[in-house]
Amino acid sequence: MKTRHTISLLFFFMFVIIHAFCNNHVYASNEYLTAQLDTEMDVTIDNPGDRVVFTFIPEESGYYKYYAKNDYETYGSINNESMEVLISDYDCGDTYGFTMIYYLNAGETYYLTAQYHHEAAKTGSFAVMLTKVTDLIANPLNDKTRYFISYTDELDLEVVAFSGNGEISYTWMVNSTGTLYGGNNNFGFTLIQGETESILHIDQPRTGVYRCIVTDGVKSKKIDFRVQVDTGFTAEAADGEELTVAAGNTLLLQVDASVEIGELSFQWYYCDEEEGEEILIEDEDKSFYRTEIINKPEMYKCIR
Repeated sequence: MKTRHTISLLFFFMFVIIHAFCNNHVYASNEYLTAQLDTEMDVTIDNPGDRVVFTFIPEESGYYKYYAKNDYETYGSINNESMEVLISDYDCGDTYGFTMIYYLNAGETYYLTAQYHHEAAKTGSFAVMLTKVTDLIANPLNDKTRYFISYTDELDLEVVAFSGNGEISYTWMVNSTGTLYGGNNNFGFTLIQGETESILHIDQPRTGVYRCIVTDGVKSKKIDFRVQVDTGFTAEAADGEELTVAAGNTLLLQVDASVEIGELSFQWYYCDEEEGEEILIEDEDKSFYRTEIINKPEMYKCIR
C-alpha cells in the first residue's frame, strides 16, 4: 500500500509541473522567453486564448517599438515587473498587427505579451519584433487627418511623436486656401503664434489645411490636417435653374443664398458651349444679374 501511495503522489506532482510548463498563462518568471532586439520572434498559439510572454531588460533607456508583423486580430502589451500593463494595443480588422511605442528604463525588467485577440478565438503563428527608436516618428493621433465639422464646433488636432535623437518641438501653421504646393516649403501657410505643443486647440476652426512641423533637432516631419467647416451655407436659383424668355429680351437671374458664418460673394459666368469654356462676366458681383438680349439658348453660372 505504501508503494502505491508514493507512486500516486509522484504522478500527481509530475502532472502539475508539466501543466504549468505548457500553459503560457502560468509561466514562472524564469520560464519566459527572452526578447531579442531587431529580431523576428515567433509566436505560436496552440489553443485559443493562450499567450506568449517575453522578458526584456533594456541596456539603454529610451523609446522602444513593439509590434506584430503581417497578421491581424492580434493583441500585445508591455508590462512592468509586477505584470501591470503599461501600454497595450490590438488590431481586429486591418492587415497589420498590434503596435506600440513606450519609454523603457535601462536595467528594469519588462514583460512583453503576444496573443490573438480574444474575439478571434484563433490558433496559429505570427512574428513580433522589438526595436529601439533611433529616429523621429511622428503621426496624427489615430491616423486621422480629415475633419468635417460644424461652424459651432471646437476642434483639437493632435500629433503623437517619439525620437531617439533628442527633444521634440512642434510648430503649427494654417493655410486657409486649402491649396498645397509641392516640395518641402510652407508657401501659403501662416504661423499660428504661441502654439508649440503636440495638441492644437481651435475655438473657431476655418476651412483649410492645418500643418504641424515636428522636429527633434536632427530631422523634421510635417503632418497636414484637412478641415472642412460647414458654415451653414445654402444657395439656390430664385426662379429655378431653367428659365424661358422670348427672343429679343433680357432676363433677370437671381440667387437666394445665406450663410451662418463668413461673408457671401458672387461671381457670374457665361458658359460658351460651342467653345467649351466659362467666361467671367466682369464687375458682376451681386446676387443677381441681368443678361444682355437673348436670341438663342444660353447658359449662365453663379459661384458664390
